Amino acid sequence: MTEQVSTTTFFLLRGLAREIRHWGDFPEVLKNSGEGIRVEPLEIPGAGKLRNTRAPMATRDYVENIREQYLQRVSFQDTNILFGLSFGGMIAASWLDAYPDDFQAAVLANTSSRNCPFYNRLSPEAMRVFLAAMLSGDIGKQETRLANLICNTADAEEIARQWCGIARSAPMSSLNKLRQLYTAAVFSLPPAPSVPTLLLCSIRDRLCAPLCSEKIRAAWACRLIYHAEAGHDLTTDDPRWCSSTLLSWRASLDISAG
Repeated sequence: MTEQVSTTTFFLLRGLAREIRHWGDFPEVLKNSGEGIRVEPLEIPGAGKLRNTRAPMATRDYVENIREQYLQRVSFQDTNILFGLSFGGMIAASWLDAYPDDFQAAVLANTSSRNCPFYNRLSPEAMRVFLAAMLSGDIGKQETRLANLICNTADAEEIARQWCGIARSAPMSSLNKLRQLYTAAVFSLPPAPSVPTLLLCSIRDRLCAPLCSEKIRAAWACRLIYHAEAGHDLTTDDPRWCSSTLLSWRASLDISAG
């Protein structure tokens, strides 16, 4: 008799001023990296298909909105894991605090909170680039600046071209960008999650210092894995490393469907 492969579903939360399509190849790479893998990217209010929704001003309010998408897609027969990148990691932390039974595990990548100085959370270079990109009317310049800031190993020119297409087809308002930025700036780290949690950190992140992930590790007493070359946009720079790391960590856990 053939042994039935259990299903693990990864729910994905992207970063500041980004939408589902900004994941690029990562969802497909993750889905194809092993048997029984399902991937469900979730849209963040204010961006993408929700760009006409006013972005909230607190991560808990993002959770309430996004959880409606989750409840429409979740199978409680699966092992469900939440993955949040950057701002998505902040929302993920709030979600784990508000609804501890929704997931069996979680992964946060290149994220931060107010337990780290603001200049470590958003470097002066990054602040200049973000503000210029958010307020500029030139989409090409916006996305080129962002790609060059947050990507280290990916082809920044090609990534910027793809992101320009996304921005033109579903423009995000400057107000929603600023509201998301404010929410990220005031985010405070909640207590440690009750489920196994992994932190991923890019040592060469030029936006958010590795110290931010290290502070979270100290507060939560969880595992932290470093990537030596990638930039802030870890899943764009190295989607295969991210996928293999997630699956290796998943295999090491003694968890099952909720």
